[in-house]
Amino acid sequence: MARLSVLDQSPVRSGTSPADAIGETLALARRCDELGYTRYWLAEHHSTPALAGSAPEVLIGQVAAVTSGIRVGSGGVMLQHYSALKVAENFRVLETLYPGRIDLGIGRAPGSDQLTARALGGSGTPEFFPQQVQDLVAFLHGELPAEHPFAKVRAMPTGPSAPPLWLLGSSDQSAALAAHFGLAFSFAHFINADGGAEITRAYAREFKPSPSRATPQASVAVFVVCADTHDERGEPRRGRAAGAKPRSLHRPALHGARGPLSDRGRGAGARVHALGAADRRARARPARRRHTARVPRAARGTGARLRRGRDRGGDDHRDGADPAPVVRAARRGVRPAATVPMSAHAPDFREPSRVERIFNKVFGLLVGLGLAPSYTYLVQVRGRKTGRVYAAPVNLLEMAGRRFLVAPRGRTQWVRNAEAAGEVVLERGASRRRFRIRAVPNEDKPEILKTYLDRFKLAVQRYFAVPAGSDAGAFREIADRYPVFELLPASEAPSPR
Repeated sequence: MARLSVLDQSPVRSGTSPADAIGETLALARRCDELGYTRYWLAEHHSTPALAGSAPEVLIGQVAAVTSGIRVGSGGVMLQHYSALKVAENFRVLETLYPGRIDLGIGRAPGSDQLTARALGGSGTPEFFPQQVQDLVAFLHGELPAEHPFAKVRAMPTGPSAPPLWLLGSSDQSAALAAHFGLAFSFAHFINADGGAEITRAYAREFKPSPSRATPQASVAVFVVCADTHDERGEPRRGRAAGAKPRSLHRPALHGARGPLSDRGRGAGARVHALGAADRRARARPARRRHTARVPRAARGTGARLRRGRDRGGDDHRDGADPAPVVRAARRGVRPAATVPMSAHAPDFREPSRVERIFNKVFGLLVGLGLAPSYTYLVQVRGRKTGRVYAAPVNLLEMAGRRFLVAPRGRTQWVRNAEAAGEVVLERGASRRRFRIRAVPNEDKPEILKTYLDRFKLAVQRYFAVPAGSDAGAFREIADRYPVFELLPASEAPSPR
């Protein structure tokens, strides 16, 4: 049997204040505790006037204080903004105050616009998220490996238990990370309604038991409207009595449950119903436009992005090495092959931001004029399908008489085209030279990556999950993220322009 829980975003109703929204959150939590709900999670959103919940770690303590039995947690902490150690200590304090009642849910989305994300600080990019998750798990359980640079650091206060860790997400990338680290997974159906069942099944298949969790555990979060009758449910803007406040409903530990949440078979007192459920659409077709018009901005266009192969984070999966087979299989109505690998690290390709594009153009112009440092070149490759020439500034690494190109941002467009063409053109000022390229195998990369990061750390440190100065062994686990090419002399040649 499915267990019901609440994911509360603390919405600010028209004509009320954020303080009123926080008060309603506490009142709803008390009511859910009385009704026997399993969990009450608090969301994190920043610089959003319609949502008052910006600090779930603070609200959790208040909700736990006014309830007695319900589990309380974050849904979730946007980890990219914070230190893994600080998050671990916040929740170890909460676990000490309310032992056995705290959940730690984390997400890799910013929970805000780009400007607010920059103001919050932190890494700000998904490339570092897997390393942050690994560090957070280790800090929570006091299990940092001896070779870790912070091995002697302890998250205080220590104690006999730690909050269970949930990874929240709306794509197979988050499911892959949860499976890889042995964490519980919560699928955000209210953000992405496509492929949730297949993604969750893939998570369960790929799950690796961890010291904190032996078996997979999954949940799904959907939008609901709560009311006493079906007729009242169709007009949620009339008012909101205690216990009938529209919230995101969270359903942990599915245990084989099938289909959307519904009050069918539960009696009139169930007071829950999934927006968009098939039986609701059949009974309330005229009201459909009223509800879809209120879908939050974050949820709009998700299906179209997935159909184009692009998720909300800007990660382009249209290449043949697509890390999202379960989403495509779900759209086709077929079960994906069990042998399809799931990526356990950050996406291979991140679309550059507007600032990065401008920087690349300006810096590329300086390189083209010969005004950049002597080790910086402009790499040029021709597109496989469009014939368009792609150019990007690169740092040329020379080691023991050999020359290497490292792609710190992963398999970006120029890397893919270079792999297909087997050659690149390096330009600096009036000098242009064509090189054949040979891909360096993963086992040979650690020393190259170490030297590259040590030499060019000011320019590329943000793309690496390990700090400059680390031993070569620290690069073994992440070597497959960074393509490395050895340059082999070919002949002097003009640019492919």
